[in-house]
Amino acid sequence: MNEHEILSSLVSQRRIERFKAILSNRTRWLTVVLDDFYHIHNMSAVIRSAEAFGIQDVHVAQISNPFKPSKGVSLGTEQWVTIFKYRTVTECVESLRHRGYNIYCAHPPAIKGNSISSRSFSVDSLPLERKAAVVFGRELDGLHKEFLENSDGTFFIPMKGLAESLNVSVSAGIALYELRRRMEDEIDQSSWGLSDQERLELLDEWVLKSVRRGKAVLNEIIKRTKK
Repeated sequence: MNEHEILSSLVSQRRIERFKAILSNRTRWLTVVLDDFYHIHNMSAVIRSAEAFGIQDVHVAQISNPFKPSKGVSLGTEQWVTIFKYRTVTECVESLRHRGYNIYCAHPPAIKGNSISSRSFSVDSLPLERKAAVVFGRELDGLHKEFLENSDGTFFIPMKGLAESLNVSVSAGIALYELRRRMEDEIDQSSWGLSDQERLELLDEWVLKSVRRGKAVLNEIIKRTKK
C-alpha cells in the first residue's frame, strides 16, 4: 500500500466522499489577506467565511500582532484552509505576485472630481479575469500603506444607509460571498478549480487531520509494512 491508500483506510468511505465533494468546489482563484488583525474574533470570523465559501488559501501579515484564531468563533475551520504567514508586507506581496495574483485592497472609494477613481471598484465590478487577492486592513489603523502602494486597485461595498463602514469581518463575509458568486458565473471551473494533484494532496492532509495522532499512526503503519 502507498501512503495515500494507507490514509484512505484510516477513515470511513463516507468521510472520504464528503472531503472529495468539498474539494471539487475549492478554489485558489480567489484568496483573502488579513493585514495584521489584532482582534482574534475578527481573524477567526474571516477564516470561517473563507472556508465556508470554498476559498482554500488565507494569507496573514503578522507585522505587530500574532495569528491566534479563536476556535470558538472559527469552529475549527482553520484546519481545512491553507494558511500562509508573513512577517512583513513586502514578503506577503511578493508571495502573492509569485502565485499570480492581482491585489485589491478593501478601502473607501477614492473620489476624483465628481467620479470614483478608475482604480477603485465596487465589489460587484472588481476584475476577476485573473486570480484576485483581496486584502482587509487592521481594525483601528486600516491598511498598511505598502499594501495600497503595491495593489492593482481598491474595492468597496456600496452603502445605502447612514453608516459609512462595516465591521471588517462582516465586510469580508459580504465581499467573499459576492466574489465567489461572480467567479462561478464568469469564470470556467477548469480555471478556478483545483488541479487533480492539489485535490489529492489536500485529501491526504485532511484525512491525516481527521485521525487522532494521525502522523504517528501513519508512520507506524508504514514501519510495519516495510518489515
